[in-house]
Amino acid sequence: MTILFPLLVLFYYIALVYALRRRTGFDTASVLVSIFCLQSLSGSIFYLFDKVSPLSIAMTATIPLILFLIKNKQLAEKDNSTKSPRFLCISYLLIIILEFGIMANLFLNQTTEPSPSPWLLVGSSFFFLYFVTMLLVLITTWLSPNANWRLNLTSLHLLITYSVVAIMYPLGFGFDGQIHRVTEEWIKLHGFIAPKLPLYIGQYTFVVFLSHLTKISTSLIDVWLIPIATAFILPRIISDSLTKFFSIPEKIAISLLWLLPFIYFFALFLTTPFNVLVLLTIIVIFSGLVYTKTNKPRDFLVAGLSALAGLFIHPLLGAPLAVFTVGLFLNQKIIQTSRDNKIQKIFLSTYGLVMTFLVPGLFMAFIYITRHIVPTISNPLTKINLFLNYGRSPFWYTSHSLWYWEILYRWEWLIPVVVLALSGYGLYKFRERINWMYATTAIALFLSAFFLRSWVVFPDVHALEQGDYPLRLLKSGLLFILPWGMVGSYYLGNNLFNKIYTTKVIRRLTLLFFMIAAGFLTISFYLSYPQWNQKVKFPGYNVSAADIEGVHWIKDDASTNDYIVLSNPITAAAALKEFSFARYFPTAHGELFYYSIPSGGVLYNFYTEMWTNGQKRSTIERAMDLMGVKRAYFVIPSYWTKFDSIVAGAKKSADWWEEIDGGKMFVFGYEKK
Repeated sequence: MTILFPLLVLFYYIALVYALRRRTGFDTASVLVSIFCLQSLSGSIFYLFDKVSPLSIAMTATIPLILFLIKNKQLAEKDNSTKSPRFLCISYLLIIILEFGIMANLFLNQTTEPSPSPWLLVGSSFFFLYFVTMLLVLITTWLSPNANWRLNLTSLHLLITYSVVAIMYPLGFGFDGQIHRVTEEWIKLHGFIAPKLPLYIGQYTFVVFLSHLTKISTSLIDVWLIPIATAFILPRIISDSLTKFFSIPEKIAISLLWLLPFIYFFALFLTTPFNVLVLLTIIVIFSGLVYTKTNKPRDFLVAGLSALAGLFIHPLLGAPLAVFTVGLFLNQKIIQTSRDNKIQKIFLSTYGLVMTFLVPGLFMAFIYITRHIVPTISNPLTKINLFLNYGRSPFWYTSHSLWYWEILYRWEWLIPVVVLALSGYGLYKFRERINWMYATTAIALFLSAFFLRSWVVFPDVHALEQGDYPLRLLKSGLLFILPWGMVGSYYLGNNLFNKIYTTKVIRRLTLLFFMIAAGFLTISFYLSYPQWNQKVKFPGYNVSAADIEGVHWIKDDASTNDYIVLSNPITAAAALKEFSFARYFPTAHGELFYYSIPSGGVLYNFYTEMWTNGQKRSTIERAMDLMGVKRAYFVIPSYWTKFDSIVAGAKKSADWWEEIDGGKMFVFGYEKK
């Protein structure tokens, strides 16, 4: 029965997708997005008013049946039956073999040791293998007459591109993803988590729902949700949109998709609410284009459902997506019903103002409601330097390195400029049929990021991380002009090839272009993940075996739950992974977790003081006084800056200590007399 039930669930969804494709006329990707959004929305509503229960799971599973109410429209099936020449069949097989070679390389280099970058574990031959595979994918999808092969090969390589940390770090990567997975597991076991807040629940309830149905762990579903969804859905949504709106041939449209991973800072390898929202934003942007071309409400469905789901996944950053979607619908109605351009200009101006101040206003309201702090509004021009810092090299960049590292990281800063230039060119070439909602949204989000950075200080967030939310708005703004970046690339290439009349020269130039594109995409692949090299030391540490052993040793040594731990966020993530939300202490600052998270929180400030200002016993005792405990632990991993001197200092102030995993971590114990 344990095996039979998940098989029945799989059969149900396969039959549901097949039936909905025939009934609605939507393609598979649109049907899957609609199902996800409906189940995320219904799961969130059931959760807010009750909890995750067998009844809510059963009702959520049947919610997608309402899609059968959509009137039937015959799906225009693509001719995917065209047989490929033998040399292409060999190319298909070779690509699959190479993809498995990349995966095998990643699996063979799996680690439970702390690693600041996955690239330290693989050799240069790995990137050559990726480059060759990328080149073959570009050439083969260009030459293949079979649409299914074009899509599937693109999806496979995109999946490999976004699967590095999921494969290489079996104990987990980073802190954010880990705390979301722990929350999902808690909801699965208890039905809800207190306090009930409309934050992230769209992701949480969907993962829990899938886990209950499939009997697969919440952790496994969470880790692979974004990589798999991105790889399967985006090639189909994007290529379909580019073909229908811009009239770009499908085999070229599928290649233009690679402009997205070219923009290295969209970290679609990690499932977090923000990355789920990024995925939904891309879906809204491209499916919205189709709606503006057809003006048919049925073509608005995918965009509308995605925007609604985004509100339940990340309300503060999902609000602009919802406002954009509503604005897109209203703008189309104005275009249809009025010939007066003044009305549209007034609407776009009003919309731009609302979008600009929406997110700063929402964050201020959220801080006031949750923290009872009245935000101070200052002149943003006096803090313009904070915004301009986004254009400067962060502190983890060294001033000098070998020439090839210098060139690489000069190129890193040029990538957004290249995308903006391509987008500007695309907007210019398509100016007669441009939908100004997209450009207006991009500009408004850029301005919104400026105001958010200059107005709002986020409580319990480390000073170095204060710019994270505004930076997310900048990234989101770039997404709204991404379609024109793709069409700009198309027109640029098309104009170049139209000036060449010799077939032989065109073939050689095409090969050269694909080689250059594969090289740039390989570089972006490298930049997408944490790096640790001569120029940049930007770590993205994983949960290690030493972290797991350390948190278990602390628990066994303490024997009770009346203790606190000053540690880095990764060790705290290991404690969450092993013991969930084991203990909170009431304090003058509200209830605080017994490990020193979040970064920027009160307890983390004590941890920072311990490793930066000397390992003083008085610091630990102040932390114990705050939390009302008599026992505390101070944890320092071997990769920490000035590890040896910190260990030597802590040994002088601690009552006892333990060396974990051969010196990969030290735990220092303190008992208040």
